[in-house]
Amino acid sequence: MTQTAADAAAFNASREPNEEELLAYYRTDHHWTSYGAYRAYQAFAASRGKTPVELETLKPYLYYLPDFYGSYFSKCKLYSALPDTIAVYDLPVDSVTVGGEQKPTLHNAAQWGVRDKHAGLLWGNADVTVIKSRNNRTQEAGKTSRVLLFKDSFGNSFAPFLTYNYDEVYVVDLRSNLTPVSELMSQVEFDDVLILYRAAQMSRGSPIKKTPPLNRRGFFIRFYLGGVRRFHLGDGIEIRQFGLHRYMDFHGFHRYFFDRRLGRTRCLCFGAA
Repeated sequence: MTQTAADAAAFNASREPNEEELLAYYRTDHHWTSYGAYRAYQAFAASRGKTPVELETLKPYLYYLPDFYGSYFSKCKLYSALPDTIAVYDLPVDSVTVGGEQKPTLHNAAQWGVRDKHAGLLWGNADVTVIKSRNNRTQEAGKTSRVLLFKDSFGNSFAPFLTYNYDEVYVVDLRSNLTPVSELMSQVEFDDVLILYRAAQMSRGSPIKKTPPLNRRGFFIRFYLGGVRRFHLGDGIEIRQFGLHRYMDFHGFHRYFFDRRLGRTRCLCFGAA
């Protein structure tokens, strides 16, 4: 049955969450649940000496999306698998900008009616998303507090909670980022920077690492099977993603590009900006 945003809103009513919806991870999907994301948010807020917003405060903005079958189900199609329920926190915001485009809502409700409902959270994995609100309960007159979040798709259910501790939340997904991060950080002042990736990614090595600069000039070229893209990111950052190790120096030269799936170096290239 096709589910609309109105159906989802009607489903939530004022009911209490059941035990299943207080699990940290879905049964049929690799992501953590909204509750799991909230617990991670609690830990981050505490680490920064901030008070996390209470779930009871967020209850008026909560609704549920039933009949969700995620990535694990897509891979095995187990006939006896029980569907999950996504808890959506549609928090009040002043503006949401996704990839430079103003959006009318925090989430993409059009996605609720298709199979991959999770992709509707925070409009999916855009390069740069900016959330501005008046939710910050410790807002200081004359000061705009900001946090910069580097994330994968696990951050889409996590980021909205940050609006209760910061005036502006900047969310960057390096997998699709076309905006120079060095440029962003030179234009905007941030109080905190958080790097948030799923455990499986971090277990293979942090996606973002500092590397010693060799000189003052540099760029890196990211190679795909379909072509080449050029990005400027910032001071000595090493990116590791999707099993492709790209060892690079943003102030120097490419060292090499190693594809673990092929077990060999695919190219060796040099260049300076």
